[in-house]
Amino acid sequence: MARLVIDTDVLIDFLKRRIQARNYLSQRQRAGDVLCYSVITKAEIFAGLRAGEERALGLNVTVQVVWESEAPAELSIRFGRSLTLSAATAKIHHAKLITLNTRHFPMTDIIVEAPY
Repeated sequence: MARLVIDTDVLIDFLKRRIQARNYLSQRQRAGDVLCYSVITKAEIFAGLRAGEERALGLNVTVQVVWESEAPAELSIRFGRSLTLSAATAKIHHAKLITLNTRHFPMTDIIVEAPY
């Protein structure tokens, strides 16, 4: 069982009903992994939703918010923005960061994986 911080791009694919994203997140959940995202990702997702799309957020996969403090933002700022908020969330929660943009996360102190 692993804790996975899901980046915005993967959740957008999931909401767009892209089969790769849906399969990946469903498989990870069935494997017992804990799927998480930061509140910044939640804000980005909700900012891009059109009226009536809010219901789609709960389909088939349960993803929880893990960042309830300012710690990831503080860590990101302290490292000169070289660490994004998703990466900072993964670092603080000892989780893997799951993103389609692996080249945006060159840091070596977290595990970054592309889901598909």
